Amino acid sequence: MPHARELNGHQTLAWAHRAVNALEARRAEINALNVFPVPDSDTGSNMAYTMRSAIDIAEKLPTTQRHSASNITHALAAGSVRGARGNSGVVLSQVLRGLAQETGSGNVTATAVAQALTSACQMVDKAISQPVEGTVITVLRAGAIAAQHAVEQHPATSDTQLRDVVAAACDAARTALALTPSQLPALREAGVVDAGGQGFVFLLEALLDEIEGRDESVLHAMVRPADDATLDAAATSGTQTATNHPPRQQPDSCENHQTTHTDTDERRLEVMCFAQGVDIEHVRAQLNAYGDSIIVAPAADDACTVHIHVDAQQAGPLIEALYTCATISDLRLEILPPVPVVHGPKRIIVAVVPEGPLADLFRAAQATTISPGDSLVNDIASAVKRQGSQEVILLPNGLATRQQLISTELAAHASNRPLAIVNTDHLVAGLAALAVHDANQPLAVDNLAMTEAATSVRTALINQVEHGHLTPAGAVAAGDWVATAGNETFAVGESVLDCTAAAARTLLRKDGEMLTVLVQSTVSDVITVDNLEAILGEDIDIAIYLADGIDATVELGVE
Repeated sequence: MPHARELNGHQTLAWAHRAVNALEARRAEINALNVFPVPDSDTGSNMAYTMRSAIDIAEKLPTTQRHSASNITHALAAGSVRGARGNSGVVLSQVLRGLAQETGSGNVTATAVAQALTSACQMVDKAISQPVEGTVITVLRAGAIAAQHAVEQHPATSDTQLRDVVAAACDAARTALALTPSQLPALREAGVVDAGGQGFVFLLEALLDEIEGRDESVLHAMVRPADDATLDAAATSGTQTATNHPPRQQPDSCENHQTTHTDTDERRLEVMCFAQGVDIEHVRAQLNAYGDSIIVAPAADDACTVHIHVDAQQAGPLIEALYTCATISDLRLEILPPVPVVHGPKRIIVAVVPEGPLADLFRAAQATTISPGDSLVNDIASAVKRQGSQEVILLPNGLATRQQLISTELAAHASNRPLAIVNTDHLVAGLAALAVHDANQPLAVDNLAMTEAATSVRTALINQVEHGHLTPAGAVAAGDWVATAGNETFAVGESVLDCTAAAARTLLRKDGEMLTVLVQSTVSDVITVDNLEAILGEDIDIAIYLADGIDATVELGVE
């Protein structure tokens, strides 16, 4: 039987029936995969319900309108958005919305499929507040990229273009799905692939079956995780699904990793509804105050599907807030199962800091501190192993040699842990980086934000000189104080306070608003907030920390 070159309305509806039949037939198996974001075992049920809701609207079209693929895809999109259940159902609805947008007034073509998957990726990225790789998002993106590439490789005049494009998307989606455990430790620990991704693969396979005219009784095999060696290689390279997102690693077996469950008093609810007559961006901003796993999927300019996970006590205030800003329908609440809690950090910050009050300051900010010295590399490796972390961010703070940094990175590779080194060349830069650390962000994004904070700090070291000499800042007598940045002396003073104030004034000229000062105890009675404010003015934020053990008498940082 020849392959369909494009799908008309009747064929598009037939594909939707194939898809819902496949989802319903494999509902229990997909549910069994459901371990992320919460193990509520309903992804298969949610996707089947969403697809069934889509078909129900399409089948209400008059017979005379069913020949149009555009009519069918728009009906499927409308029904899926209104009937979307769970994260996976909302993502599925966006795929159908993308297909409706790209079909226009014609049939479903290869180009329409490729563009629909790309549009769906964009809509999903916008709808989900914190997209997570290793989920259906990753699988959808892989399929979209492959479909677009296939359109470029296969001419529109080919009788098999539609088939070849969808087949390429299927192959890429299956591969990406098999590798999802390399990105989500929860999947690898459970030995499964992502449930939503599996449902999406069935959707593509049903489309390919319709194009090829296969028997409707065909059931495709579930996708199994790739072997451990392949997963390890994919996680280390970070290239497993043609994305640039950082890999997530499986935690080592370690006594510090203990799994418990949340107390029943801390049960959470999944809240879903359809909101009309609403400012969608306002709704999206409002939801951040109530919970997580947030999806706001537009159905029109002033209508959207809302999905959010909230603590039980937040459900009432959330629903009240929704009703005050929109017309709400299809409101559903479901009790989520207890969420496994893994004790032991996913990511740790290791800071090289001299022992003393400054190390206490870094530890108070949840950093693990290591003293500089010959045993630095071993000390870092031991600390990481002891805490059982999966990812490590290192703040060298100018106290580690280049060789030590190289050895630390090689040790991290040997233990299969991603390591990011932030360019902190001074301790004040390390404090600035630590202030913007966000463990909820992917490793590369967290590292980027910390690096930007560190490199934006202008620094200076204040020391007393033993011998007189000439400097770019003027003549220096024995016993004077100088401020240096790199190898350049840019401020001189007869007292440590005068020099510190002069250096701070220079650093603050370029839009500086905050002055951080690290001081040795020998001058802490002189370098005080009151003394510096008396010279610099009270409109500058000044923070002073005792820092015995640092190389300079005073270290300045301006942000």
